[in-house]
Amino acid sequence: MEYLSRIMVLVGQHKDFKYHPRCEYLKLNHLCFADDLLLFSKGTFKAIYVLLRGFQLFTNSSSLQANKTKSAIFGVGLQEGDWNRIIDMTGFVRSNLPFEYLGMTISNTRISKVDCECLVEKMVKRIRSWSSRNLSFAGRCTEYMEGPGRVSWTKIGKSKQKGGLGFIDIGMWNICALGKNVWAIAKKEDNIWVKWVHSVYIKETDWWDYTAPLNSSWYWKRVVKTKNELKEIFLHSTNSWPIYSIAQMYKLLKDKADTRWKFSFI
Repeated sequence: MEYLSRIMVLVGQHKDFKYHPRCEYLKLNHLCFADDLLLFSKGTFKAIYVLLRGFQLFTNSSSLQANKTKSAIFGVGLQEGDWNRIIDMTGFVRSNLPFEYLGMTISNTRISKVDCECLVEKMVKRIRSWSSRNLSFAGRCTEYMEGPGRVSWTKIGKSKQKGGLGFIDIGMWNICALGKNVWAIAKKEDNIWVKWVHSVYIKETDWWDYTAPLNSSWYWKRVVKTKNELKEIFLHSTNSWPIYSIAQMYKLLKDKADTRWKFSFI
């Protein structure tokens, strides 16, 4: 993979290669994960041709080939004639978003309830596999009880020290989990995603004053919304944190939940 990366760096320097518009600043034309490879370029025949020539060099040297039955090309704004030339040249199939990767739906729009059903089914199967002896008393009551619950959600969500059952507020926990991305962006952590959002979205703007463009992705808008909801805590409580802690942020929010903080489910 190191050899492949070196080839792709050279591909990026070729006069006929053009980067994908969202990847040009970082000079990004490939990502590797386990035995999966993603290649990016501008949607022109020449750019794709140069990119695949580089990949063919890697194939000739390593004897590793792409599995064409499990590979596809995704593109936006290409003319039909260019599509036909690219498909004839590569032998890959043309596909469209959304698609599934590692059990999750990859989409350029907000993931729907239907897209999440596969994850919900896995969670339900996991819960059903637990024996009743491994469930708490509250869990056994909930499993076999019909009708509305006998304990209010307010009490369920309170800590045991305050007379509740200590159940986690999933909506609030999700905000805290997204807060980890907010923290990473603020600290400019050394990873590709953080560098990418700084180069594409934030640029020279102060992160804490940043507003998401209307045409940005739904996920990015949620990250920015979370940033706004957590801004006060970040600026006044987390400067002394060596690392971000989801559990610590949850505790801070939980302590404020009954006074001034309001949250929306994501």
